[in-house]
This record gives sequence, C-alpha cells and structure tokens, in this order.
Amino acid sequence: MKKIYLMAALFAATTISGQNADFESISLTNESYWNGSDLSGTSNGTGLFQSVMIEGGHEFSNQFDTTWGAPGYWSQGWAYSNQTSDMLTGTAGQHSSYAGGAYSGTNYAIGQNGSEIILAGGVSPEFRITNVNYAAYSMLNGDVYGKVFGSQYDANGSLDGTDGEDWFLLKILCYNLSDVLVDSVELYLADYRFADNTQDYIQKGWTTVSLTSAEALGRLKFNLTSSDEGQWGMNTPAFFAIDNLSAGFANIEENELTSRIYPNPANDIVNVQTNSDNGTIEIFDITGKQISSKNYTSKMFQLNISTFPAGTYYAVISSETSRKTTKIIKQ
Repeated sequence: MKKIYLMAALFAATTISGQNADFESISLTNESYWNGSDLSGTSNGTGLFQSVMIEGGHEFSNQFDTTWGAPGYWSQGWAYSNQTSDMLTGTAGQHSSYAGGAYSGTNYAIGQNGSEIILAGGVSPEFRITNVNYAAYSMLNGDVYGKVFGSQYDANGSLDGTDGEDWFLLKILCYNLSDVLVDSVELYLADYRFADNTQDYIQKGWTTVSLTSAEALGRLKFNLTSSDEGQWGMNTPAFFAIDNLSAGFANIEENELTSRIYPNPANDIVNVQTNSDNGTIEIFDITGKQISSKNYTSKMFQLNISTFPAGTYYAVISSETSRKTTKIIKQ
C-alpha cells in the first residue's frame, strides 16, 4: 500500500495512448446535477434503474433505487454535476464540490463509497479529487449524525474516544486486467491528527492523484472510511468529487488493438474480428458486472450471447499491449 502523494513513473521506449474523461460530454442544465433520479436508466423490473456512462472509453455506472417507493435514492456508482457553490450544506451539498466547481471545464463526477471505474486504458491513471460540500461541512460544523472534527465529542455530545484526532480517508483499490488486486493507495480528505493543530485540514482544492503500477490497470474501486463511526457505520457523509481522469496503455503504436463485432444488434451469435491472435474478451452488463470471460487464440472467433437477457453490454477485448471496449446490443 502506498500513501498519496504519488508521482507518475516515466515509461521508457513506449508510446502512451491516452484515454481521458473530463465529463464535458454530459449534458447538464446550468447549476444542476444528474444522479439517476429521472429514471432514465434501464429498469430491472423491481425498482432498480441502472445506467453506464462512457467517458474517454472508461465506464462509470449508476444505480437509482425506487424499491421502497418514490422518490427513491441514488444507491450506487456515480452522479455528475456542474454546481459551482462551495457554500451548500447538508444534503443540498451532496452533489457539489467543496472546491467550488470543476477542476477544469464545467462538469465533474460525484462518487460514493464503493464506486468503481472500469478503465479503457490503464498505464498510470491520473485524476483530481476533492471533498463534496455535504461531507466537508459535516466535518467542519457537525450535523445530526456527524461530529465536529477535532472535537472529543460525538454528534450526541458524548466522549467518543478519539481525543479529536479525526480523519476521513479515501482508499483506491487498483485491479489489473485479470481483475486481481495489485495495489492500493490512500488519500486523506481530512486529517486532524497532527501534533500542531494548525496543520489539521479538510481538503478544499482539487488534489492530483497519480497512480503507478508494474502492469496495466483495468478497474479502480473507491472506498471511504472515517474516524467518526456509530452504531450504523460511518457518520461522515460518504461522498467525494473527481475530475479529469486520464489513462493510457503503454504500447507500440503500430500494434494498437482494433476490433469489429457483427452483427450488432444480435440475438445469439456475434462474430469478433481483431488484429491480435491472442488475448481475452470480457463481457460486462451496464452495472459493470462481469457476465463472461474467455481467452481467444485467433483473430476471428464467435461469441454466444443467446443466454443473455435483452439489453446493452460492453465487450472488453484485451491483448498483451492494448485494450478496446465495444458496445453489444442483445435483442
């Protein structure tokens, strides 16, 4: 495990093929956000609505839950915002960055505990992170559940055993292309454990996180923990903001992976054609769940999707040097 702040490694004799997600292609009205509450996602028939946003080839999933009735709530994954106020408190600040808007451009994403990104390219991913207003003001001023950071007392006024040495930690789990955990890094979004209290902080501006790995990364998972724990778990609002994700594969430019999948849409069998005769094809549903995985040893092969429910899927085709994501529509 490494502690942020990390410096990106230099890769000699390689060409980096960039994959950038700045969320600017997402259409939002001014000073607004999207979290799935419009129920535009694909329904599973029992009240869950699931969506996947593809930005720079990277996959950001969202789940909105109405199983307990209207209006429902954003239960998993990512939301998107262009709100610029850094003064919104309580749940009104759940979808706004404490930095006061995006790192660059107008749009950025809001993640919650357990959010994941399926990477289209994975050498040295880099992105910007900050707090959301909801979490920042909970830590700064306290609320009905969360304590004032730096205080010896919890939100109910009882001694909590921390002696005021509070912290809010984002841990990023890094998985390779075979979905094996290969590294993790930590970023403190708030830290009140310094001997000199003037050094205590709640992250305000955008912080750059640069990841390095000995192998290409295929998935990132974001977990949040806090010193402020109660009977029902973490009291600090479990949200953060992210912007300007960039990643790429170290590959020889002329060996860049190409692929073709046809027919598409299809009912049962699709043909897959690539310029690589050795690799892996993985199929994910719109929630980011892996449906199937197989190795291929030919530039032309077939994939049976007859047992898949009708809907949208993503085929991730990987070779030794590159990777490509293609949408498949099952009729």
